[in-house]
Amino acid sequence: MPKVPGFDRWGFSAMISGSAKTAMRIPGTLVLQMMAVALTLVLWMAAAGDLTARPRLAAIAVDASSGDIVYQKNVDSTAYPASLTKVMTLYLLFEDMRAGKLSLSSRFTISPHAAAQQPTKLGLKPGETISVRDAIGAVVTRSANDIAVAIAEGLEGSESAFAARMTRTARAMGMTKTTFRNASGLPDWRQKTTARDMATLGLRMQRDFPKEFHFFSTRTFIYDGHRIGNHNHLLGRVDGVDGIKTGYTQMSGFNLLTSIERNGKRMVAVVMGAPTGRWRNAYMTRLVDRLYRTAHLKPLHRVAALAGHPPGYVAPPVRQALRVDTPPLPRPKPELTAAKPVLVADNVASQPVAQPVTQPLTQVESALAIMQVTPPGEKVADASKQQATTFKTVVVETLPKTDKTTVPTSTTGKIGDATQVVAEKALLAQPASEQAGKRSVSWNIQVGAFPTPEGAKRRIDTALSTGIKVLDAKSAFTMKADVGGDTVYRARFSGFDEKAARSACRLLKRKGLGCFPLAPSAVARAG
Repeated sequence: MPKVPGFDRWGFSAMISGSAKTAMRIPGTLVLQMMAVALTLVLWMAAAGDLTARPRLAAIAVDASSGDIVYQKNVDSTAYPASLTKVMTLYLLFEDMRAGKLSLSSRFTISPHAAAQQPTKLGLKPGETISVRDAIGAVVTRSANDIAVAIAEGLEGSESAFAARMTRTARAMGMTKTTFRNASGLPDWRQKTTARDMATLGLRMQRDFPKEFHFFSTRTFIYDGHRIGNHNHLLGRVDGVDGIKTGYTQMSGFNLLTSIERNGKRMVAVVMGAPTGRWRNAYMTRLVDRLYRTAHLKPLHRVAALAGHPPGYVAPPVRQALRVDTPPLPRPKPELTAAKPVLVADNVASQPVAQPVTQPLTQVESALAIMQVTPPGEKVADASKQQATTFKTVVVETLPKTDKTTVPTSTTGKIGDATQVVAEKALLAQPASEQAGKRSVSWNIQVGAFPTPEGAKRRIDTALSTGIKVLDAKSAFTMKADVGGDTVYRARFSGFDEKAARSACRLLKRKGLGCFPLAPSAVARAG
């Protein structure tokens, strides 16, 4: 039998030997590159296996009044949020709307990046615009990924910056195991959450934005003549369901965050990782029906802030602030100028006297004191409707070597409920020649505006809990105002110079809180 070149009697040794010699001639750097490529391929295949693996079922139901968990299954297991992400996207949108940065009629511009998002989407082209109202409808019903990205870019300039703000906000809420990398929920293995964290988000949406929550009950949205139905098929089919969002990717499985109210008792429930949408809906329906029959739910008085306490959660300490119903008034600079004397003793000219005398404010002074700092275009509450109990403290002192008496004045007291008193109004209303002892007005910062004074006070506590030192020793207060026919209560801090005010807002925004500084000129504009 003729011998075949390159083979011995075992058939392969010569080939192996030749291959080894060939490999030895390959440059070392090329070998390392080939190894790196192989390692990358292995890691990619492992990640792909993780992304395509069947998601783990998780579920939770929470008493919205107390935050107590009444049902749980794998509540702290890592899960992918999919389009439940958009609840946080809209939370930040509502936050900026409440802060006055935009309104329902404002418009977002579609960027090439937004237009390039994968379906589902509304399909707008780069350069087209959409109103905030329509953007909310598109995200709630169609779960439009392109519009979610347009919102992100419109609020923070880029989707990555917006995602960082989303994560900061989530952590501040107590969502300790949630990380966001995009605004839509499209697949990203780094974007993770838990059923417990999603329940917390559902609670906070209702607690913080009760007026805006109705958007999540939209069953049909009409845009450009097209009727778009909501993906949440439990709306109108399951008793008491009034929101809030569905989600699906291959990574996440079928997710649902929902809210239900029956007989004055409210529940928030989450199902994640279901195998099909129909299975998810049936599971949620059975779970809710059973819990309303068997669980001891409390009547709803106030929506809870947190769905239980996740492992390792430590509530941020709330630092004490100087809580005042009216902001502190700048101290007047002492002046040795003549003023109208007020006689309080027969011997006032013979010996030094310092005696306070309380007098009611005049009608003009009361109106000036009631005026509020209001951004341009907003209506200030009518001063005549305020229940004012305000007094002017007059201090009389006789100065040596003069026959004239100095009467410095300041405004003190309380006007209405949590209404700001701006004493600078009386000063700024005077002609320049009469502004003796002119004082520099401090900067304020506004951290939110809410339909109730309690909401404004909670936002002040939230700002304090961030631990930002620039808020130390500053005065926190709420202020009532009329905006477009609605009464709002603004949450503010005072006592800053310009640099400190802008620094405080930058730091608060990094913590996921809305903030904008108010210059002293805003005081003048309010008049």
